[in-house]
Amino acid sequence: MVTVTDKPNRSKQAAELRRQAEEVARGKAAPSSPVGRRFEVPEGVDFQGSSETLAATSLEEAQRMLHELRLHQIELEMQNEELRRVGAELDAARERYFAFYDLSPVGYYTVDEDGLIREANLTAATLLGMARGALVKQPITRFILPVDQDIHYRHRKRLLETDEPQAAELRMVKMGGLPFWVRLEGVIAQVPEGAPVFRFVMSDITERKQATAALQRTSEVLSQSNEEVRQFTYIASHDLRGPLVNFRGFVSELRHSLAELGSLVQPAIDQFTETERASADRILRSEVPDALRFIDTSAIRMGHLINSLLRLSQLGRHEPVPQRLDLRLLVSEILASLGPQIEARGAVVTVLPLPEVTADRISMELILSNILTNAVLYLDPARPGRIEIVGAMTGTDLLVKISDNGRGIAPQEREKVFAPLRRVGAADVPGEGMGLACVQAMIRHQGGRIWFDSEPGVGTTFSFVLPVVHP
Repeated sequence: MVTVTDKPNRSKQAAELRRQAEEVARGKAAPSSPVGRRFEVPEGVDFQGSSETLAATSLEEAQRMLHELRLHQIELEMQNEELRRVGAELDAARERYFAFYDLSPVGYYTVDEDGLIREANLTAATLLGMARGALVKQPITRFILPVDQDIHYRHRKRLLETDEPQAAELRMVKMGGLPFWVRLEGVIAQVPEGAPVFRFVMSDITERKQATAALQRTSEVLSQSNEEVRQFTYIASHDLRGPLVNFRGFVSELRHSLAELGSLVQPAIDQFTETERASADRILRSEVPDALRFIDTSAIRMGHLINSLLRLSQLGRHEPVPQRLDLRLLVSEILASLGPQIEARGAVVTVLPLPEVTADRISMELILSNILTNAVLYLDPARPGRIEIVGAMTGTDLLVKISDNGRGIAPQEREKVFAPLRRVGAADVPGEGMGLACVQAMIRHQGGRIWFDSEPGVGTTFSFVLPVVHP
């Protein structure tokens, strides 16, 4: 039906068509155009008539009628050409529709208000395991796992209540097959009949769900394993503390006993020969005290290792407390505590611009302190030491680089750098080999990463990235 607002457009189209027909009639159309053919009197039209009619009709009126008929014929031919062109475009559009709709990698289907399928594309039919024609009038609930049908009901209810697109994930059942996961994205639409229909896009997400479930299982196993390792480390560390305390206690007792023994046997030693006195003096004043000192030193070192293991096991439990940090000030405080070592090595430390960030102070202090301490301790005594600290924001991440011109790390020792209880380089540097292991664990726990570049005899640069908030 032509509405009132359509009439002006129709009038313009008719006028334009008449103008084009006039041009063709005057011979302006291209000779090859099918609308420029010679006018033929339509069959059944008699322009001879009786002599009375011819006499009554003027020549001018006859010419006008012939001209009008010819224009009508041209208009009809032009309209036929337009219809053929539109028909060709419709055929092309239909082919595109088939490619986009039926051969889409996702399923499309429409459900009426009674839950019956009204139409579906080939992908939906393949997913549901039924011919497309056979899907029509089938209840959609037939293809939904019973325990998930409530999800579909709530999905349709939200569509009706909000009149906005909604999404849901549920399990459908292929005819004669196993359940599979889908993501449904639905909209509600009105059709000419008046009743609303539900249009759904169906994507098979079974592989994604299976991968997520496998990842979740792996994560749970890893979490359980990590917790067991932490518990074992904690219990073992506590169990080892008792014997260590006993070792040191008995060492102290042995020292006192050795001193008493020396006083008691001294009169007898004075009666020994010179060679015997020298042997007794070596045993009582050198060998036994050295052995006790070695036991005591080893017990102290063992205590440090136990403390380091405890600290490493507890890093995963530390919950960061974000606070405003001036990194330049924090680095200055750490360098002040390292002042004697820096001065003893004649090193020059350069602190380049460092941003203010919102981050966990305990974590940041542990990370910077360990890396800076290593940089100082592993300086090459053969040349003046230089250390440089610089940092910047890269998006939402903090990037910090700490460089030194120290001894460097040999290629064969690089795998030891972040390994617990592994030492790198000369044995003249004190430590238990736990510092960088703790640093790496702390950085990973907070979603960052740490790496290094090193060349023996040239120096080392440690870099780390941490997600932080930049004020």
